[in-house]
Amino acid sequence: MTDRDNLTSIILRTSPSAEEIQRLIQEWRDATRFISNVSKKISHPLYNQIIAHGNVVVPSLLRDLKDHGPADWFLALTKITGENPISGNISGNMTEMTAAWLEWGRKAGHLND
Repeated sequence: MTDRDNLTSIILRTSPSAEEIQRLIQEWRDATRFISNVSKKISHPLYNQIIAHGNVVVPSLLRDLKDHGPADWFLALTKITGENPISGNISGNMTEMTAAWLEWGRKAGHLND
């Protein structure tokens, strides 16, 4: 077994289930429900914990955007994927920004409607 195989094995054993990811998302929503400052919301430890799980959480974040509308997942998605489908002309328009990420997710195979 190579070092890469060992690392893959560790990652697979520690990757959260879809239910665990949903629980983290809901815990973050609950913990930040009354915070209007986006900087404070995205600096919350649970937000960073979600990001730390990497690509495995991308489908859940996209589904959350799809099911609940605009949310503060744009930075998390950009940090995780290294992508940013939000063009300058839609920046600040939460509905259009959400649509751009959902379209990106469909094209990237992370979101199947």
